[in-house]
Amino acid sequence: MKRRLVFAIVVASVLIVLAVPAFYFKIAKASSDSYLATVDGEGITKAEFMVFFKTQKDKLLSEKNILDEKAQSNFWKSKMDGIATEEVVKRNTLNKLKELKIQLQKAKEHDLILDANDLQNAKSEMDDTEASLSASKNKDEIKQAFQKHYGVTSEQYENVYKEVLLAKKYINLVMSSMQISDEEIQNYYAEHKDSIDRFTAREILIATVDPQTNEPLSGDKLTQASQKALEIFSKAKNGDDLEKLAVQNSDEPAVSQSKGLYTFSIVDENRTQMEDWVLKAKIGDMGIVNDQYGYVIIRLEKRTTFSDEKEDTKEIIRENKYEDMLHSWSQDPVKDVVIQDQKIFDAISVSSVS
Repeated sequence: MKRRLVFAIVVASVLIVLAVPAFYFKIAKASSDSYLATVDGEGITKAEFMVFFKTQKDKLLSEKNILDEKAQSNFWKSKMDGIATEEVVKRNTLNKLKELKIQLQKAKEHDLILDANDLQNAKSEMDDTEASLSASKNKDEIKQAFQKHYGVTSEQYENVYKEVLLAKKYINLVMSSMQISDEEIQNYYAEHKDSIDRFTAREILIATVDPQTNEPLSGDKLTQASQKALEIFSKAKNGDDLEKLAVQNSDEPAVSQSKGLYTFSIVDENRTQMEDWVLKAKIGDMGIVNDQYGYVIIRLEKRTTFSDEKEDTKEIIRENKYEDMLHSWSQDPVKDVVIQDQKIFDAISVSSVS
């Protein structure tokens, strides 16, 4: 199923596909303008490309859970479905910019403009972004931080962000006009409730991974972890307070604040053993699961129902419908991306942004 995805700069309601997408672009024979590329006569500047390129780069690294510099270096040398990973990021970037330009054209057709509140939101975004990039109050240092991080100036970033806000304004206009019946909501929820519902569970983690080396435990240490998990599970089954047991024994870093109580959703892809257990459990069921990071003693405390999730389900349906509309618009050959400056395009690399 499709689910809402919200990113700091990418247009809302557009699903980012990290596998190689269906993608078409052309090389212009000649161009007198300064655009990096065009979509149906709409220019794509290098600054626009760099902001979206940074977002796509970070998203791919996050999805692949590639954190350290050495692993990233090796990753960028690899291929995805026979295509250089860096090239995949470029293609995804152009696809997202194509979608942006299509939506900006639609916004123009509807005479949409940014109002005072939108401009204030843009200013707040800039203030937050500047604060996250540099603790300095020196304008020159802030500019340098922006240039290093995004490959653009703060002014260029702000202009791109304003475009995103205008596109989102069009998205909201279209989605708010969609009529979704109660029957459609009920049917969609019934088919996808495992991915829509939120679950609350009390958990105690007994780690089987060394927190210092991130290596799996073995030998006596693994045996001790297994025995400890079984002892705690036995105490819990015999009526000991699970919250106290969690605070006293769990290897979760934030257990002192959470008391072992967590609320979460479950996605369709790559479910863990613990999530599989949760989906089969009834409220009050308790179990022990050997999961990715260790043994988890878990009790299901709550699962939301249709009445809790009706409005969210309606929004998911609207977003899916809008996504299908956007995909349809994007398939029009008139909307193919035309590269205007191949030399500059080829020179951009993952090292161009931090």
